[in-house]
Amino acid sequence: MKRIAVIGPADMIDKVLVCSKEFVDLEFQAFSYENERLAPKIVRAVQDSVDGILFTGPIPYHISFESLQIEKPWNFVPYTTTGLLKVLIDFIKKYPKFLSKPVSFSIDTLKEDDVIETIEETGLKVKKIYIKEYDPEQEPVPSFLKFHLKLIKEKRIDMVFSCVKSTWEEINRRNFSAFLIRPLKSTIRIAINRLSLAIETENKKREVVVGLFLFNNKDPLVQKKEMIKVHALLLDDIYKWGGILVNHEPNELFLITSYSHIYKESNAFSNTPFSNIYNSISPDDISMIFGSGRDVMEAERNAREAEKLLREERRESPCVIYDGIKIKWLKPITKSRVTKVIDRMLIDWSKKVGVSASKLASLFEVFSRKSRFTSDEVSRILNISPRTSRRILQKLTENGFLKIAGKDFASSRGRPKYIYAFTDNAEKLRKHT
Repeated sequence: MKRIAVIGPADMIDKVLVCSKEFVDLEFQAFSYENERLAPKIVRAVQDSVDGILFTGPIPYHISFESLQIEKPWNFVPYTTTGLLKVLIDFIKKYPKFLSKPVSFSIDTLKEDDVIETIEETGLKVKKIYIKEYDPEQEPVPSFLKFHLKLIKEKRIDMVFSCVKSTWEEINRRNFSAFLIRPLKSTIRIAINRLSLAIETENKKREVVVGLFLFNNKDPLVQKKEMIKVHALLLDDIYKWGGILVNHEPNELFLITSYSHIYKESNAFSNTPFSNIYNSISPDDISMIFGSGRDVMEAERNAREAEKLLREERRESPCVIYDGIKIKWLKPITKSRVTKVIDRMLIDWSKKVGVSASKLASLFEVFSRKSRFTSDEVSRILNISPRTSRRILQKLTENGFLKIAGKDFASSRGRPKYIYAFTDNAEKLRKHT
């Protein structure tokens, strides 16, 4: 039974749950909110306990995507002109006078071309339409309420049509006529089907994990001793949850296990699995590379591909997992890191720039060998939200630790990203990490 978290306002969740009865292999869990801005908090709390996430609209998804990393398959119920058509019918029934009298109204979220085409099909006489499309790239949290209220204040419209419940409620509270656009059941069914397929595909894609433990110490004797230590530690874990461990190469251990075990061992990929290894040998002496796939061959192929990517980036002690599409960097938890974080100088500088000492230590530790980087790289490798990443880099730039070295025009989404580089002022701080 696949578990799906449904996130949205209570009335939309109720519509989804009515449709959910048709899907006997899915279990739906409702998580309602009063305002779209609460969606990220709900995602953060529930995503580790479900197989997929269904947002009842595009806005809560994009707000969540902007502020955190969604780890599970997801989908949202789109707002389409089929919902608008139903609302227009309701509007005409309530105000038949507008069949002969031109009407002016405002509408949010939907595409302008789709709205105009739908209006033309109804035969409704329109004096003026004001449309504010939803563009998550420019405005993840849209200002639809301000858009409608400005037009109301200027007395330019007779009616409001909104896809956002909080906006619709506020306009009604001000005693202005407004209609709420809601997706039809057919649209909801399609969204559920797509999410179910995404979960099934994801599960098949990642059923098996192959782990490569590479020993990097150049002294063969030290390398052999460290391999024996890690072999013993891994055997202890294998006895608990199963798996196969073999000496594959003179400097390599080869582990076969399930995706679910690695997921649990790494705390949902928030840190490296088998962190006790780093308390026995130096992180510089070992690389842990995991590949996931539908079978052992595919998982090993992805692990080898990740190993190749790491060599190209000249990473000496990484821990990553790769599914053939996306590579995820996992942060090691070590005793040495704790010691570094409490360093007095590091704490003093963290207060100055308004960034936690642990994040500052992680930043300098991970990027100490990298001359240039973007906010996206920091977000991905340190496992923090894009917004947090940009805030940290901005603070460090303002305080002279980083400088803007250019722009990344290769990004496929949105505006070009800044490329950052360490300044000379950062050298003292880097030595303390």
